[in-house]
Amino acid sequence: MTSEAGTEPMTKLTLSVLALAAMSSLAGCATTGNPSGCDGWRAIRPSAAEVESASDDLVRQVVEHNRHGAARCGWRA
Repeated sequence: MTSEAGTEPMTKLTLSVLALAAMSSLAGCATTGNPSGCDGWRAIRPSAAEVESASDDLVRQVVEHNRHGAARCGWRA
């Protein structure tokens, strides 16, 4: 495989690096086959100090998140 105007031909190393980069980017989206969509998510468990300083809206969002996870993903509340 040659190229135009004095540029170097693609080497096996270059092709290998390109193939590795493509496989790595595709592997980043792999899942364990769990159809519930729970991969990559977990319950939020703030410390007592975090709860004390959190706004009411943030506490509501955390509770909502954890309830959803308990119902859909089987998390312990």
